Amino acid sequence: MTLTDPIGDMFSRIRNGQMRSLNSVDIPSSNFRQNILRILKDEGYIKDYYIEKSENNKIFYDSLRIRKDEFKNKIVLDAGCGNGRFSYVVSKYNPGLLISFDISRGLEEAKRVLSEKSNQNSNIAFVQGDITRPPFKKEAFDIVYSWGVVHHTPNTKRTVKELSKLVKENGIFGIYVYVFNPPYQYEKQLLSLV
Repeated sequence: MTLTDPIGDMFSRIRNGQMRSLNSVDIPSSNFRQNILRILKDEGYIKDYYIEKSENNKIFYDSLRIRKDEFKNKIVLDAGCGNGRFSYVVSKYNPGLLISFDISRGLEEAKRVLSEKSNQNSNIAFVQGDITRPPFKKEAFDIVYSWGVVHHTPNTKRTVKELSKLVKENGIFGIYVYVFNPPYQYEKQLLSLV
């Protein structure tokens, strides 16, 4: 689809978002649009704006291969959400319920970020707990994903097995682990700490 009036599109997105009482709307970025948004903010027509890097959407899809349309109205678990980086991405895909689940203090940051950036209609819950022993019923979720977490647990295989039990039959289970090859030598690391 070719966009012939990007400024008109921007104003339509803002108007439609206000009519639906959304906290935020997504608008493609350009320097010209940013200048208009700055003026709208300065004049009190919008509360605020921020420029979001869309690379997280690409990283999420490229690594897990779960399409955004697959999340719509689904019950989703972000197992090991950390600061909410990918919970935020998924919250924009209109899940029926998104559970952001983590053991760390990063969950507080996830709550803050998601409450500020997500729309009011987002159905997000935050649960603090251990992904090696998740406190959820078997087959409770349509989609369970974990990005860069399970290989940090004491028993990766057991953690994957426990998380897989949470996915409904014919559901989606996405796990991403990365290779840990630090670009430094341990001797250099120790010297830098002294």
